[in-house]
Amino acid sequence: MHIVVEHRLVFPALQLFLEQFTMNLTEAVTALTTASTQIAKIGAETTATLQKVTELQAVVDGMPTGSVPQALQDAVAALQAQVQIVDDLVPDAPPVP
Repeated sequence: MHIVVEHRLVFPALQLFLEQFTMNLTEAVTALTTASTQIAKIGAETTATLQKVTELQAVVDGMPTGSVPQALQDAVAALQAQVQIVDDLVPDAPPVP
């Protein structure tokens, strides 16, 4: 059995496949680039937030003993708990030997 393939039908099909493949590749690259940008933004925002929490804790720690209102102590503790929740979302990098 011999199958005859007409080139005038195969070429457009191959061209369509190549266009779709290129478009999907472009979409994948765009999605990965967007995700990388978003991750970098999240990292920068998290770093800034952690710095503010550290500064707040230093202010509270520098207050004379007994002068920190309970509401402030509770608010700082709640904030630190939220920081820990966010920190737990991303596993720590393994230690470098």
